[in-house]
Formats: sequence, C-alpha cells, structure tokens
Amino acid sequence: SGETRRHTIDVVRVPRSMHVPDGDISYDVSLPNGLRNGSMMAVNIAISLDGVPFRQIVCSARIHLYDSVVVAARGMAPEKTIQAADVRIEERELDGSRNKNFTSLQDVVGRVPNRLIREGTLLTAAMLRNPIIFDAGTQVYIMANINGINVRTEGVALQSGREGSVIRVRNASSGRVLRARVMDATTVEVLQSDAG
Repeated sequence: SGETRRHTIDVVRVPRSMHVPDGDISYDVSLPNGLRNGSMMAVNIAISLDGVPFRQIVCSARIHLYDSVVVAARGMAPEKTIQAADVRIEERELDGSRNKNFTSLQDVVGRVPNRLIREGTLLTAAMLRNPIIFDAGTQVYIMANINGINVRTEGVALQSGREGSVIRVRNASSGRVLRARVMDATTVEVLQSDAG
C-alpha cells in the first residue's frame, strides 16, 4: 500500500491447520475491505496447488499503526496561543479515526485550542483553530470579484474574525450586510454567493 510508518499486525483469528498434498504450493493474500488500521480487518488467503486453486481461508487481523505526532507537553487553556514549549513530538498509535493528526510543531504553533487540552493529549485538527485577529466593530477592507472586476470598499466587521473563517460584515457605503472570508487582520473577501 506504500505505507512507510511503523506498524504491527496482530492475527486475531488464526485459520486451523491444514494438510496439503505434495506439489508446488503457492498462495495469494488479499484484503477485501482494504487496510483498516485500528479495527478488525478480513484477510483472504487463496491457496493453489500446482497452479490449481486448492482452498480459500479467511482470517482476521488488526493493524496497529504508529506515527510521530504532536502532543500537548502541558495543559492548554482555550484561546491561549500555542507556543513551541507547549507541545512535543511523540510516537503514538493512531486510532484509525478520520481526525487529522499533526506531525510538525510548526503546524500548531500560533494556533489556539478551542477547548481545554490536558497534558499528553494527541492534538488533532478538530481541537485547534486560528486565533482571533480582529474584533467585532473593526474597520476592514471588503474585497469582491464582480463579473471579473476586483472591487475594494470599506466596511465594518460585525463579528470577530479568524483567518480563513466566514463572518458577517457591513458595507460602509451601502449598509448592506454580506458574508465574507477573513484574509488577514485588515481584509475580508466576499463569498461568491453574496458578491452579486
């Protein structure tokens, strides 16, 4: 599968012993449901004798996959900016969930937890977000692309903004309230659905 991270495989259900007549024995192993680390996985073994299918057996295995990931080196409070001293790299078994883990300290330094995080906790993308870079009431530049023309005007943020988040802003000249994505501490970009 191209997997290069350390892993172990536990055979959970072992097939019974089998007697095979003399001859050229070969086998083909397949995973009908693909690799599933952290959960039970079916393994099909097709045995051939002198090139002729002889028997097929099924066993069960569990893959334990390990990676060097970012964990909390100390407890962290919500909305407190993560510093390099707050985190460390540690090898951990991955649980097979779809949560994105981090493998580099640079991926988390400067972000903030969205909840209390205890020391030793494996950090995932669902636990972190970008810090607030302006508050509601801040003057911002509103950018929009209307029919291929870039327009820039002044506005007011109606919500606090984090880089990449979508907030409501009010166009200072028209008074119209729009939804816009936060680009940086002074600029938002109107969503295409609101740009007309």
